[in-house]
Amino acid sequence: MSLIPMNTLVIVAHEDNTRLWVHKSIEDTVTTSPDYVINKGEYQILYFGGIGVSSDDQIYLISNKRVYGYQNMAGQNGSPAKQAMMLVNGINPLASNKIDGIYNIEDIASTKFEMSLKILTSTDAELILNGEDASVYSPLREEIIGREDFSWYYFDNNDLGSILPLGPDKRLTIESSGPVYGQYYGYNSVQGLAGYFFAYSDFDKDGITDADDLDDDNDGILDVWEGDTDTDGDGFLNRYDLDSDGDGCMTRRRQGIQTKTITAY
Repeated sequence: MSLIPMNTLVIVAHEDNTRLWVHKSIEDTVTTSPDYVINKGEYQILYFGGIGVSSDDQIYLISNKRVYGYQNMAGQNGSPAKQAMMLVNGINPLASNKIDGIYNIEDIASTKFEMSLKILTSTDAELILNGEDASVYSPLREEIIGREDFSWYYFDNNDLGSILPLGPDKRLTIESSGPVYGQYYGYNSVQGLAGYFFAYSDFDKDGITDADDLDDDNDGILDVWEGDTDTDGDGFLNRYDLDSDGDGCMTRRRQGIQTKTITAY
């Protein structure tokens, strides 16, 4: 059995000169050199824990450009590795607060798995699982280092044994008072299983998810024009920001756009 840690994060760069900061706040990236720099197609393996980090159970990463993140997982300690791999989505403060109808994660293709569930949401959020207040299970909770407004909550296999039957066909619905993400992982003998769930956001509530919406904030300016920069540094990308430069004048007004109609100024 390999002594190399099997629970790792693999970050793949989409563009050259991609800078990576680990367990740093967004403010720290202004004055702190990146921990790693990788180019398009290159990857960096990150390990849980490390010098100056108080937790072995999380990795918080900030990058200056888009990246792909994959988590390798290997189930039960002290036994042959049960490898699983999943794509991990980045934190989006505008993400949905509900994930609905996750299939029975304990029973996959008629195979019973020993499962655990981690949920990422706002710190001290009101969390509801299949209609029941999650606090009755006294889940483990840990704030994200570098992003303390988010925390993960851990539910073990015994908790899931009580939570899943509350849903139809043991499906799982996760609701929160903040943006929410769900991650499950487990094993059966030498088999490993992992999955990651989140619901797409719809910022302007027009019934079209942001992934498919050409104008996420409905300001009349296409997202491809506004881009993924945050001009005024208020935490909202320009494609979500109705006042992209923070001057108090709505972007659509400044551009001469009224209800998606271009007018002469």
